[in-house]
Amino acid sequence: STLMPCYLCAGAVVQFGIKKVYAGESKTFSGAREFMESHGVEVIDLESEECVNMMNKFIAENPKLWNEEMNVYLIENTKREMLIQTISALSETLKIPVGIKVAKPGEYEISFTNSEAFNYPLYLIDLDEAMSIPVSEGQRYKISIKDASKPINDRFYLSLSPDFVNKETTVSVYPNPVTDQLNIAIKGQKSPAQITLVDMSGKVLRTAEIKREGSIDVSDFKGGFYILKVKTEQGIFVQKIVKHD
Repeated sequence: STLMPCYLCAGAVVQFGIKKVYAGESKTFSGAREFMESHGVEVIDLESEECVNMMNKFIAENPKLWNEEMNVYLIENTKREMLIQTISALSETLKIPVGIKVAKPGEYEISFTNSEAFNYPLYLIDLDEAMSIPVSEGQRYKISIKDASKPINDRFYLSLSPDFVNKETTVSVYPNPVTDQLNIAIKGQKSPAQITLVDMSGKVLRTAEIKREGSIDVSDFKGGFYILKVKTEQGIFVQKIVKHD
């Protein structure tokens, strides 16, 4: 490989039993050397200046292609191991599609390691279940796969923002940052919406039902970040809440 393999390529190396990998360089992109070595693969970095210069030239001429958002794939059904492709450019609008292919329908678990490398809170979005879940290091998340006949490419993604909502429903949350009372206003909802406020570990701190307008008392909360979930008839609204002391 001209460049140190990324996690996606490293996953293929492990999956197909490749025992030795030669990489031209790892200065431009550190890749997944530790992952391969942890699975018994011998990795040799040639530290080639020719490869470094070639990659620097390519990046300078193709910055958009270099910084494109890459897919994440579940590549080992037996180990249920998900590999995260490193992203060079991060933004609030970043969405990393998660493509999953399993051998048969059923209940599965996924977990994430090295998620702190993003340096931002990371969220797993499940569009089918209308859920936005804060990603914690090593925590397991249960998912249900009903159709295993083809890869699932449009259900899951990772995001730096938890915010998503069906466009037919309008949810307003204010003030944010908040000190005492967090106000919630909902339009386009016939029945009461289910309100859940959780901390960054996923622990439920407050629950409520609101049809049009309501509020949640957070005056006794410590300063920090929290996640508000508003489950409506059309979907779910999720927003990060900043609490000031």
